[in-house]
Amino acid sequence: MSRWLAGLLTLAALLALVLLPPFNHWEQQKEDWLEARAAAADADTLSMRQMLNGLAAYYQLDNHEDRPSQLHLSLDEKDLETLTARRDAALVQGRIAGKHKRQLPAVVTVDGRRMNASIRLRGNQLDHLAGAKWSLKIQLKQGARFNGFRRFSLQAPYTRSFQSEAIIADAMRHFGILAPRIDYVDLVINGEPIGIMQMAEEFDTPLLESQGRRFGPLLQLDDSHIWDLVQTTRRYAEEQRNEKNNRTDRLDLQAWWSLYDNWRAADPDAYGKYRKRKKREDLDAALSQWAAFADRRVSASQVLDIDAFVDFYIICEYFSAHNLSSWSNARLHYNTLSARFEPIAYDADLDYKPMRREPLACLNPRNELARTLMQEPVFAAQWVERIGVLSKIIASDQFASMIARRDHYYRRKLAADYPKLPAFDLTPIQRQCERLCGLNRNDFALPITGSKPLPKSNRIPLDELPPVVVAYLGQDEHGAFLSLRSRIHADVVVHSLAFANPINEQLVPLVGHGARVATPFKVNSTSGRAPGAGSGTRIDVTGADITLDDTLSLQLEVKGLGKQRAELKPVPLPQQSAMPRASTTEMLVQRYPFMTVDKPNNQLQIASGQWQIDELLILPRDTGLLIDAGTELLFAPGAGLVLNGNLTVSGTMATPVAFDGIDEEAGWYGIFSHGVDHQVSISHATFNATRGFEMPGWRQPAGLLFHRANVALENVAISDSCADDAINLIRSKVIINNVQINNSCTDAIDIDASTGTLSALQLQKAGGDLLDISDSTVSLADSAFSGAGDKGISVGEQSDVTIADITVSDSAIGLAVKDLSDVSISKAQLTSLDIGLMAFQKKAEYGPAVLQGYELQIDAGQRYVLENGSSIALDEEELPATPFDLSDHY
Repeated sequence: MSRWLAGLLTLAALLALVLLPPFNHWEQQKEDWLEARAAAADADTLSMRQMLNGLAAYYQLDNHEDRPSQLHLSLDEKDLETLTARRDAALVQGRIAGKHKRQLPAVVTVDGRRMNASIRLRGNQLDHLAGAKWSLKIQLKQGARFNGFRRFSLQAPYTRSFQSEAIIADAMRHFGILAPRIDYVDLVINGEPIGIMQMAEEFDTPLLESQGRRFGPLLQLDDSHIWDLVQTTRRYAEEQRNEKNNRTDRLDLQAWWSLYDNWRAADPDAYGKYRKRKKREDLDAALSQWAAFADRRVSASQVLDIDAFVDFYIICEYFSAHNLSSWSNARLHYNTLSARFEPIAYDADLDYKPMRREPLACLNPRNELARTLMQEPVFAAQWVERIGVLSKIIASDQFASMIARRDHYYRRKLAADYPKLPAFDLTPIQRQCERLCGLNRNDFALPITGSKPLPKSNRIPLDELPPVVVAYLGQDEHGAFLSLRSRIHADVVVHSLAFANPINEQLVPLVGHGARVATPFKVNSTSGRAPGAGSGTRIDVTGADITLDDTLSLQLEVKGLGKQRAELKPVPLPQQSAMPRASTTEMLVQRYPFMTVDKPNNQLQIASGQWQIDELLILPRDTGLLIDAGTELLFAPGAGLVLNGNLTVSGTMATPVAFDGIDEEAGWYGIFSHGVDHQVSISHATFNATRGFEMPGWRQPAGLLFHRANVALENVAISDSCADDAINLIRSKVIINNVQINNSCTDAIDIDASTGTLSALQLQKAGGDLLDISDSTVSLADSAFSGAGDKGISVGEQSDVTIADITVSDSAIGLAVKDLSDVSISKAQLTSLDIGLMAFQKKAEYGPAVLQGYELQIDAGQRYVLENGSSIALDEEELPATPFDLSDHY
């Protein structure tokens, strides 16, 4: 054998050793993928670039920052056997049920850091259990965080359309829609490599805080009965396929599923802390609002954030993400500021290559929740208006560049297991934008389909399907009552109704035991009901002593489908919450003669003079308010202004505008402005004795609260505010100049998730912080702060702040910087303080802080406090860390 041939054979052997393991690995990943997602497509060959990227990722030859973190999950062998047994039991049962999702203890280790955790299986369908990549839900314990998450899920990337869902989540957040953050990790369980898994943020407080929202209820609509239905109908369909001579009478599975496809009978279920909260005011308000909407007692625009839902559905249409818009995947945030629900983008489930093509992916006749919104003209009008705006953004080079960067990042992380993934293609989405822009309002407001046809085959006994009704137990001024609601799109006849107490376990007929009910009676279908008509059938049960622990036993019948004996627990009916509603301009002008309507500018105007307001005024959507110079408004203790439009307060130095309470001791609510990009301009005005909004089911803690607005405040004076914040700016663009605030009970100015400039501030005497900045980019100059009970200036939650020419005096702490914030301060005098400067990490989901100071004069009992890991540099000199205990300061 020649030396050249021996060399070639050796080279071939080396290449085989290098190439065969990753190619075998990729084939195994493909087999698991196709087993779980039989309809998925895959390329047969690798391009040279895909192969090189895949080899680099498999062998980790390059040191790129996109390499996924390795997450080690450790369980006791007995617990791992239990987890495996639950997975096997779910495979046998045909779905992942609640009993398979019980938590087990585990330890998560990332980069040598060990974190105690609990884990469980997650998902409903069996693709979450295919191969070795089982879907898991993980909750870290004892305040631990990974990538800012304390609760997250792990799933095979193919269960979430590879990088497509992550890209759609990025797009949603780009347009201000809530969406979980998504990344990828390399999972190892008890030393066994599992491979690349998608890591998705679970529904928890960090999801809200990272996207500029306050803590509020996070809800999902309970669709567990749908999965019971799917399992049973599929079993019958499989049995029928196996029967001989009966192949012409196939079960219409879609018709059965459509029969139960009823969002109005799906109860909201709270995530996380709200499940166990003792103080449930916010949750009760959210549940009450949703129940009123589902029962048609209020309109969609009264409980849903119009702007957020319209943008959400438009983006779903652009991406043809029909699964994302389904009610069964609905995840909701109840925004306690606006008392409205916002959507959370969850489970896009796109094909990673060809996206489904439907005329309307979301607003098709099957999606009753989306189409219910579009029955209201305000939603349809907003839809038409926003399509053009969003289309221009999506068609822009900037948006395309952002998507390309994120796509490259995700595919690099996935390459070790899935090197064949093609680049995400924006072309069909941009074409969809062009097509949708050609539609008009009538195309989006088509009527909802009325009663749906029943399944053609009745070969499935109703007794084996989920109960066709749901029962609610409520209490009002007339006493206790049951409310029965049809869970299906058909009328239900109740032939008998009894309850079994868990103590005696005997069935007690309701008739004759305090309940005024005569059987049989009908529970009407929720389909085709008129707006304003309730959906439930009420049964008074004051004397029956029914509790939530009792079991109701019903004999039911559905014409054409047969009879059903159902046993179910009553669901608590939320107490109705009398949320404040907007008045019309006509009502306001009639009630307050000092108001006039400026129709060309769509605004109300208050003429100069002294006027008294005795109630909470809520202006209509997109209606502005202009207050003339020389106006004095006196508010009763339960009065204030809520605006969803522009606000212009046009005082002058000679004739300012004054806002005050009739009773200075009791104060008044204040002003709350919310909307999208509305203009708030206040010049030469005084505000006295605000205390924030407090009423059942709705509490806004600030005296002046501006949410998602463009705010300009100049020559404004605020005194004696006993609200949590004299001014609170949230998700806004801000210009504040020459503002004086004196004697605040808690904080003077609170800026959250905003950008802007502050100058010539004079803030004095606050029980808390004088200026609190979180998750914001702000510049501050030429200002004076004195008399803070806590911090003169507090900066946190990844803020970027530049400060120059200020004084801070007579306060507990001069300047505190925390939680990944970066502050540069120059030419400042910090005097008569307990602590001059602080830099530290407070929240586990963030990180250390950075403070750079230049030309500072510090006169304090302790010049600075610095936690190890954070940094303070004064005139380019790094200061050493000091002893630090967070509990000493919080």
